[in-house]
Amino acid sequence: MFQPLQPLPHLPPPFPPNPTHLEILIVSDIHGTNENLEKVRVWANRTHSRFDLALCLGDLANIKYDSPLPNVDELVEEESRTLQAIHDLQNLAHTVIFVPGNHDVPQTYNPFSGFLPEHTINLHNQAVQICDGLVMCGLGGCVPGFSEGSKKFIGYPFESDQELATFFTTSTLRRLALEFNFPEGFISEEAFFEQQKRHKKQINSMMSLDDEEESPQETKGPLVAPSNIPPSYNLPLLSNAQEMKLSINPSSQVITSPELPFRKDQVIFLSHTGPSGFPSTVTNFPDRSAVFYGSQAITDFFADPEITNFKDNTLAFIHGHTHDSMGIFPTHKRFPPIMNVGALYKGSFGILSLFKDNGKWTIEKSSLGSFPR
Repeated sequence: MFQPLQPLPHLPPPFPPNPTHLEILIVSDIHGTNENLEKVRVWANRTHSRFDLALCLGDLANIKYDSPLPNVDELVEEESRTLQAIHDLQNLAHTVIFVPGNHDVPQTYNPFSGFLPEHTINLHNQAVQICDGLVMCGLGGCVPGFSEGSKKFIGYPFESDQELATFFTTSTLRRLALEFNFPEGFISEEAFFEQQKRHKKQINSMMSLDDEEESPQETKGPLVAPSNIPPSYNLPLLSNAQEMKLSINPSSQVITSPELPFRKDQVIFLSHTGPSGFPSTVTNFPDRSAVFYGSQAITDFFADPEITNFKDNTLAFIHGHTHDSMGIFPTHKRFPPIMNVGALYKGSFGILSLFKDNGKWTIEKSSLGSFPR
């Protein structure tokens, strides 16, 4: 009844198929300052640093979607600057993995548009098998930011946290996450119908929300929690679970069995924006009120008990977007460890070293680099 898990896309050659050590460069929020990529290249040559992968967490361009869109000539210039930045990154690492930011050109939100050059993987709502035992997945864009209950900037392409929460329910990311708890997305019959009821209740709750903009202070509880499998998934049902020697946890309905094809990879989650409720997404200014950049929908996504194994297997959640709150933040198992690499246009970037030990990937070292603006 259970078939092998569907394989994820693999990185193309010349990426080595079975590495045991990976050096990864991480940049975000370049905002058109491609000259800073040259500074990173000079630093890498001086320190003899070599990278297997370059991760770019968005905002290569500087389009402002809350003002009149650029004209054709301006858009072509932003596209050219984006492709040049990718080319510069490929001088640092042959393979570039990218998620779009809220200031990037529209084509970057379609991973299959063909806009990005060869050896560049667009991970917006996608996943890729880096090598045996290691998966990366990604999410682009941002939700609105707030300060003192007022909206400071719009979200793009998500106009609200509720919109992102709804996006999660049918996303490739959730489907992937379920494969860590449910074999091939199979669930028990009891769990399926219970989740259908929850899904209907949450939709009704969404419909009753008024149109006023929420502030971070107003969203301490879950928003439209994406802890459901919408009926549109049409997942096969498990019946006669006891005859199949499955163990079903009565509180979470999670199926466990050592013989079933659960996904067991370690995960690196890449996102432009970060989760609400953590210091990596709050900027405190000495002369004005704090600004909250994070997404409650992301926080709720990882709090969903149906994807506990996915959360536990996520080595790091890496994001940008909040320019002045770079750092590496332990989360005490409430959420995967968080790394905000800051903004390259301000001189900040990140380095991640991964090591495969006894068949399992671990973080050997994570660090932040910077140079004067």
